Amino acid sequence: MAVQECDYCDAEATQQLTFVLSNARTNPASTGYGRDDISWCSDAKAFVCEDCARRRHEIGRELGMEWCASFQNGERFGHLFKVKGDADDD
Repeated sequence: MAVQECDYCDAEATQQLTFVLSNARTNPASTGYGRDDISWCSDAKAFVCEDCARRRHEIGRELGMEWCASFQNGERFGHLFKVKGDADDD
């Protein structure tokens, strides 16, 4: 099974970070537009390792967005880390 790599280094990704545009709730260009709860919204995503995850706010600024949520690779959110074209044995 292929491993999802960190978008910023060669380490294995342990988290998926999501980002939204500034003022997401009132910005028509954002997936969070008009929503009260934007925790599941995402205008951009990044896969990161533990070390790079500490830079989530800096990464957001580099993207011109704001950090929204972090999802840990594990039982509950492991499906987010599947690599396209990877055969699933389960």
